[in-house]
Amino acid sequence: MDTDEQRLGYPAIKPSSMSEDLQFTLSFFILNPMNHPAVSPSPLFLRLTVFLGFSAVLLGAFGAHLLKGTLIEHQTVEVWKTASFYHLTHAILLLFLIHLPGFQKNSFYLFFFGLLLFSGSLYLLALTPFKWLGPITPIGGLLLMGGWLSLLLWKSNTQNRS
Repeated sequence: MDTDEQRLGYPAIKPSSMSEDLQFTLSFFILNPMNHPAVSPSPLFLRLTVFLGFSAVLLGAFGAHLLKGTLIEHQTVEVWKTASFYHLTHAILLLFLIHLPGFQKNSFYLFFFGLLLFSGSLYLLALTPFKWLGPITPIGGLLLMGGWLSLLLWKSNTQNRS
């Protein structure tokens, strides 16, 4: 049988605690734009990102099923959908980001806390009468925008990609 490197055309991720199928999947899907192999992320960042992804799916499912009546009654279905959309898309972004060589922790923190404030405040606004949470949402949005700007300004310590 061919090795992962021969099948993929580039070196595969080889953490010792992963199954071969998971190693292949990560090697195939998590690459930076220059086809360099992904790096192993910090366990803390990986756990936080997995938590965000899991909670995004969980809260999306709750909103679509368990909380549907409450959200319709409060007329906040769209608020919940917005929170879920930003939650899941940024969790996916972080999963990609933490595997990039030279990844910047400040970008992670901007996205992470921006997501907690933005989506978190929208989830609470959708379920509670606490309208004072409204001003928190834009602060989270600004942190998310800061995360995107940090990526724009990020200069990787890998070779020049011009």
